Amino acid sequence: MLIKGGHLPQPTDVLWDGERYKLYEGKRVAGGTHGSGCTGSALIASYLALGLGVEKSIAQAKETVTRAIRFSYKPGKGVGVVNQTFPVVNALAMGEVIKRLRESLSSLSVPLSLFPEVGINFVYALPYPSSIEDVLGVRGRIRVVGNEIRKGCLEFGGSKHVASIVLTAMSFDPKIRSVLNIGYTPHVVEICRRLGFSVGSFDRREEPAGKSTMEWGTATAIRSMKQVPDVVYDEGAIGKEPMVRILGTDPEDVAKKLEKIVGALGAEPSYSLP
Repeated sequence: MLIKGGHLPQPTDVLWDGERYKLYEGKRVAGGTHGSGCTGSALIASYLALGLGVEKSIAQAKETVTRAIRFSYKPGKGVGVVNQTFPVVNALAMGEVIKRLRESLSSLSVPLSLFPEVGINFVYALPYPSSIEDVLGVRGRIRVVGNEIRKGCLEFGGSKHVASIVLTAMSFDPKIRSVLNIGYTPHVVEICRRLGFSVGSFDRREEPAGKSTMEWGTATAIRSMKQVPDVVYDEGAIGKEPMVRILGTDPEDVAKKLEKIVGALGAEPSYSLP
């Protein structure tokens, strides 16, 4: 017997198998819950049919339902409906995500002055991401070594820091699915403002202890702007390189913003990213 505890302050489900209890603790997530019970029951039955066993089936179903609540939608008025289709939508989108990021990468030309020491990364998230494993990025980043560009392969989970930025941005606006980082200078930030981009920032020195810089900083800039800006920058700190991040709905959107910045810089030599 499984007793659901979704309305408790600390959502905890209880499994009683006739001899002992097993607790399944969870976190409360925002979103519509209509359909969560029947979806969970169907998932448990499906996982049992796949041979996962009772305890693993319940755990896997709980994880999937939590994501379905997070990605819920409202077809009309009232309580939102859990999104049962998000795994299928993500799976179908993978090929298109790879194709579009690869094409945008191959079309970019970046001046040396815009390459940060840590390198550049360019990411594109699946429509319903839950972790960096749902974000396509460049493994090992893109770096200038001597007179050559060295670039890793595209992988889901290939970026940590830039992927964290896009995941945070999507928690405010799900349409913002792509981010690219470039080096910071005051001139670059001024160019962004002159081009009419919305520009947000954060101060690393104000980062609370125990917080992830990229998640905290991005969220701080977004809350300050009351929207997801086109550009988020910080001026660095001791041991931390200053950085500019360009945000957009997709790789093409980000690439167009970068092209405008590069164009405003003038005739500075640029590196292609084949």
